[in-house]
Amino acid sequence: MNEIIVDLNGVIDDYGYFRSQVNYHLQRNVGQPVRLRLNSYGGSVGEALAISKLLEQHGQVTVELMGFAASAATWMGFSAQCVEMHEDTLWLCHKCSLPVTEWGYKNADELQALIEDLTNQKKSAEVIDLTIAKKYLDRCKEKKKTLQDILDLMKEERYLSPEDCLEWGFVDKVIPGINKSQVKNLLPIVNAMHFPPLPERLLPKSPESNYNAMDRFFERLGNFFSGKKTDDTTPTPQTQNETVMNEQFTSVNQLLNVTGFTEKDGQVTLTVSQLQTINAALESISSAEKALDQISDHVKNIDGLANKVNALKLVLDRIPVSSPGNNIPNNQSENPIDSSNMNDPVNTFARKFKKRNK
Repeated sequence: MNEIIVDLNGVIDDYGYFRSQVNYHLQRNVGQPVRLRLNSYGGSVGEALAISKLLEQHGQVTVELMGFAASAATWMGFSAQCVEMHEDTLWLCHKCSLPVTEWGYKNADELQALIEDLTNQKKSAEVIDLTIAKKYLDRCKEKKKTLQDILDLMKEERYLSPEDCLEWGFVDKVIPGINKSQVKNLLPIVNAMHFPPLPERLLPKSPESNYNAMDRFFERLGNFFSGKKTDDTTPTPQTQNETVMNEQFTSVNQLLNVTGFTEKDGQVTLTVSQLQTINAALESISSAEKALDQISDHVKNIDGLANKVNALKLVLDRIPVSSPGNNIPNNQSENPIDSSNMNDPVNTFARKFKKRNK
């Protein structure tokens, strides 16, 4: 039977979205072998435990670790039939962390209450660590590892190479030379999430050799915000089993000169060039609305660009029209004309029209 491939990227969230995504693909492919390609910095312990149980219930699952496998992502797939790891994957385990948000001055009673609360949190953290350590231990019993070995490794909070993971028994296979991740693109995320520094052997040596799809993405993103044009209009690939051509967005289709968009699981892909076209159209609409608002307060207080235009047209149609001229009649004084009301003809006429129709 063909293997169903599902890509899972990002943090294992607390809201069940990640778990629901896994469950959706597993339920859709009951009885079929499924390969979960996982690239994650970890996340919720509870959600990872629930996902692990889903993999166990499905049975025919292979977890393929690629890019970054940290925290809960390292053991989430242990209940799968097979765990594989690319040779350039970054693997990190550690003890769990719980949020502590206390701040300010405390009296003796409040300090004692805080100590008791933190003590209880410490006990909870120890239970979570023990639960995770047992999952690691189940994978490496044949390697003669002990529970204390696992707890010591978690306390070190360091990266393991694929060879180390294979030696510990955390993975069943190391995949060589495929899906090479560019480690330098992970540096900002590693620093932001306060992970340990990356191993020296994984750091890039040649800037020219590390220009890849991620670099092009950030370059195109920068060009988009700076208004620069780009010739690279290749859409970002998405993992999907079903494809539907969606033609219902007629206005957007006309703007982008397309017949429709390829829809995948309720999502469509836009190129940077198309986003620039949409952004330019929105800026044009915004500029037009601001220009109309500057005409008068009467127009400014009307909601909607089309309503503003129609209201302005109605007012202008009602203003009497006269032919301009430079000659002053003989019986007219050459005194200057009072133009105080001419600075805002729309408001002036609107007030007169409203007063006349009361």
